[in-house]
Amino acid sequence: MGVNRASRASFHQVPMPRSAFDDTKGAAALESYATPATRGTVATAQHASRYLCHGAAGALLLFLEQEQRMALRACSLAVAYVAPSTYMQIDAVSVDALEIIKPLQTAHASKSAKGAASLFLWLNHTHTKCGSRLLRANLLQPLTDVATLKLRQDSLAELLDNHGDLANSAVQHTAGVADSNRRIAILVQAALLLREALTALPALAGALGPVGSELLKAVRSNLGHPSFVQLLEDLRLVLDDDAHTSKNTFINRTQQCFAVKHGANSFLDIARATFCRLTEDIHSLKDRYQAQHRLDDLKMRYAARRGFYLLVQPSDNAQPSASSMSSGATAGGLPHGFLKLDAGRDRSSGVPCTTHELTALNARLRDAADDCLALTEQVLDSAVAAAVRHMDMLHRLIDSIALLDMLCAFAAAINSVDGKYVRPCMSEHGPLAIVAGRHPLLEQAQPGVEFAANDTYLSDCSSFALITGPNMAGKSTYLRQVALMVVLAQVGCFVPAGFAAFRPVDRLFTRIGMSDSIETNSSTFMVEMTETAYIVRHATERSLVIIDELGRATSTADGGGEAGGSCDARRALRSLAHRVQCVARAWAGDPGGVDLAAQLGPLQSEARQLLALAGRSGGSKASSSGASGQ
Repeated sequence: MGVNRASRASFHQVPMPRSAFDDTKGAAALESYATPATRGTVATAQHASRYLCHGAAGALLLFLEQEQRMALRACSLAVAYVAPSTYMQIDAVSVDALEIIKPLQTAHASKSAKGAASLFLWLNHTHTKCGSRLLRANLLQPLTDVATLKLRQDSLAELLDNHGDLANSAVQHTAGVADSNRRIAILVQAALLLREALTALPALAGALGPVGSELLKAVRSNLGHPSFVQLLEDLRLVLDDDAHTSKNTFINRTQQCFAVKHGANSFLDIARATFCRLTEDIHSLKDRYQAQHRLDDLKMRYAARRGFYLLVQPSDNAQPSASSMSSGATAGGLPHGFLKLDAGRDRSSGVPCTTHELTALNARLRDAADDCLALTEQVLDSAVAAAVRHMDMLHRLIDSIALLDMLCAFAAAINSVDGKYVRPCMSEHGPLAIVAGRHPLLEQAQPGVEFAANDTYLSDCSSFALITGPNMAGKSTYLRQVALMVVLAQVGCFVPAGFAAFRPVDRLFTRIGMSDSIETNSSTFMVEMTETAYIVRHATERSLVIIDELGRATSTADGGGEAGGSCDARRALRSLAHRVQCVARAWAGDPGGVDLAAQLGPLQSEARQLLALAGRSGGSKASSSGASGQ
């Protein structure tokens, strides 16, 4: 039930029978659909007790076949098993509270017009669908492998050199393959998109010629693989040189009908001739209506579902006379025989309408187009078979383009802001240290406001921090800032700070905000205790826990007891914001805890100070969070 409540707001859930999660059938389906290079992975996993993975994968494949009517080819899926320890786990509540993907409703209303209101919206300078999906996946599941993160940082540093010239050049050529990864419904469209993508690869590989980082070299090597040259030649043998994809619905449909070269199939040539003749008849019918009814501004439009239809302008939509009404003219002012259509998504000023004759021609035109596409798919079978043979390299190509697009998006996002961004130092067992850190979203939402920088230090010897202070001192901003910087560092991006050092975090927990739950009949205090208990049970020594104003929904004594019990059960790196002074006093002598008391200075001051009071190790200073002079 918890999974359903967490996901139903963002995803459409489809119930599947229990039999669909059969792990034996799922493993067999994976083995049949897996590419030759990854088929051995499925066979090895069958002896590793991964029956839950096989059952879930089998249910997904069954859903695609039965519900989505999607026919999957054998040897077309790249299968890989990834351990949960490879990624940081972030629950849905933390994703919403930290505004990683989408902004909160209150924040969206005030920040949408000024700047990016979520981490994904700020970083999403991608030009491909696969790059955008990879960015979203990385933000929801940041990496924990230090070696991979360092490779990404090397590539990003190289893209940022020379004022971003390399990144701009790569982005310009990446746009040529931008549409090659979007969802497609028919084989002909796939062949045209694949040819356009393969044609743009040499220019993109040439733009990466001077790169020196290992990751960008690997991307360049994948883009210039010899198998793509052979596949492009196979496609050029059957595809017409003038056929291209288009965003216009009818032009795109026409290009698909004429995708194959003339003379490849005699029946296809006949179907094309019928398609052209019917298209000319429809436009001739429009000219006849225009002359017959004196509709000077009569227009012809096309929609994928309804086909061609007429658009009568209001100036031509005159009220009929009494004689015309007696002869059968419509009372709405349309000419005789015109049938008004639902406007749908058409926001034009005219009135959409059709006639019985136009409807009949549309039906015949649709049949002719279907015949053309069916015959075209038959001709393209040889090219599709060649593409299937290179499926492993095509998967690698998509991954390379997505990674390059995401890294270029990081560079574009960093170049779009004025503040300093540094490369974080990543280590397996080092501390979490930030010098002069800034909130990555807040300084963009209010560009005219100067924000005070913040220092943060958490280690094995000092893994717990209590932050106290009055309202509007910047405690919540400080907490969110640390969490967002950790996410940025673990996706391979630079962070807004003077210096930053991180070690991989396996889980990120947050307890932010106040709200009750009507569905579970829980008060605000009950929700706080439930979420805090979940954090205490699942937090590890490498987790980062952010708790804001714990115990505010109850009395001071009860809230202090809840916060004290949570502190006593700490087992991980934590930042804790709380206003209960008794908790700060009770934990002032703890050797592993630090009380960061956020205090407001005079109103004329342009910065706030955060006084760090250590128990046995002495005092240390840290700067306050928030906007100066607020």
